[in-house]
Amino acid sequence: MNKLLVFQLTVQSSYAGNVEQDAEGDHFDTVQWWFSENETWRIKTFAIDQDIHTHRIAGPIAEEVAMENTMKHYEDVVERAFAVEFDDLGDESEVSEVMEDLGGAPALEIARNGSQFAFWNPSRLKYTSKSQPA
Repeated sequence: MNKLLVFQLTVQSSYAGNVEQDAEGDHFDTVQWWFSENETWRIKTFAIDQDIHTHRIAGPIAEEVAMENTMKHYEDVVERAFAVEFDDLGDESEVSEVMEDLGGAPALEIARNGSQFAFWNPSRLKYTSKSQPA
């Protein structure tokens, strides 16, 4: 079982440019957590420059820890939060069905670099790592 916890933010930003402005339509930042049996990933998307920061956490962590950490740092800009579960990422019909249940933006992007995580990309922007977190 895999689980994705998503926090949609009310801002869009550029990490490299140190710029933040109000979100507009499909252009918003996210903080996401991917939970699998053996590991957890934190994924942050920055909509202005389509930057993404991924961080693999050794071993699994509790979902509550991820929620508390995110709210500690982003509570004032969280628009909404939701979680979705997947039994098999290789089953495109299951993935499509689960994401369609979100009622709008059913885009799930599976990491292309051999890593074992996925993230919600409703605007279907082409996210790549463009900066390194300090």
